[in-house]
Amino acid sequence: MVIDVRGLKHPEPMKKIRDAVKSMCLEHVNVEVLIDSCEYGKMIKGFARMSGCQTEVTKEGETCIVKISGNMCKCS
Repeated sequence: MVIDVRGLKHPEPMKKIRDAVKSMCLEHVNVEVLIDSCEYGKMIKGFARMSGCQTEVTKEGETCIVKISGNMCKCS
């Protein structure tokens, strides 16, 4: 599942990511979040880790990608 939150202002990206982490539990999929700022990526990475998920942040051109692995996420 890919979620593109580029150009969105806080808190909309976090709402979309929260919903995606919840759906990961049901669908057993991983999520890639496309964002404008790797600084914001650190916040997303922290949120995902608090949910028990594994994360990885990479950069491709102007886009930062946060990969969230859902196999260990807390589903509450």
